[in-house]
Parts: sequence; C-alpha cells; structure tokens
Amino acid sequence: MKNEELNKITASYTTFLDRYYMTTIHKSLMKNVRAESLVLDFGGGNREIKKANPTYNIINWDIIQDLRDIEDYRVLKPNFIICCHVLEHLSTNEIKSVLNDFEKMGFEKLIIASPMENYLSKIASLTSKKDVHLGHKTKYKEINKLCEDKFVLIK
Repeated sequence: MKNEELNKITASYTTFLDRYYMTTIHKSLMKNVRAESLVLDFGGGNREIKKANPTYNIINWDIIQDLRDIEDYRVLKPNFIICCHVLEHLSTNEIKSVLNDFEKMGFEKLIIASPMENYLSKIASLTSKKDVHLGHKTKYKEINKLCEDKFVLIK
C-alpha cells in the first residue's frame, strides 16, 4: 500500500458522523476488556482507542512505523488483541499470517471489527463524499471465514 493511500486512511475520520461511528465501535470493543489487562491494538493508527482509554495498558502497533509503540508486536503476550477496521486492508495471505502470529502469542480474546460493506455503508460513502472502503483488499465474509477456520467465534 502506498504512503499516500495510508495517509488517506489514517486521516479518514474527520466528519462528525465518522468520529461518532468509530467512537461507538471503540467503546463497544472495550466493554469486555479489564483495565489491568495488556491490550494489543493491532493496526491502531492514530491511537484513538488508547487515547480514549488512558488508564488501560494498550500497546499500539501499526504498519506505519511512526504510529507504533513497539517494533515487533509478536513479542507481546497480551490478554486482548483488538483489530478495529484493519484486517480488511490485508490480503487473505497476510491475514492468515497475522492470525498465525496471534495464535502463537496466546491471548484470552481476539476482538475484531470489520466493515460489512452493505447498503448502509454505501449510503455513508455518499454522505461523507469519500470512499469509506478505500484500500480494502478482503471482504467481511472472507475475514470471518479465515477467523472461523482458526478460532472459536463469539458474535
């Protein structure tokens, strides 16, 4: 992925509706996480989850080196791993590799949020005047299947 494309994705939550949507998702993802737990926010971008939960032990890792709290996420033994709107930016082979890494790390819960790319998201694209699926390589159903093949899913 080109730096220009990454910058667009990283800076994409600029409207009130975008921020509200992502804030709601972040709150939902964190509701079952204990404050004393070690949390890996994989693909955490601008550290929005970490900023919103300053009392939590959240380690941010992103493909953009300047946004990383740690160089190699695989050295961690987190209780929780969060992937919020990130796996869809990876190819199926990249997702398989990341899931294999996660499996080796040992964790209590892997918490994933991925866009469904349904009619509602298409309407959101029109109202926000931008492609909300910019940079997506893998669809929700494919991500779900890859996760199902490796882990027990709780929806």
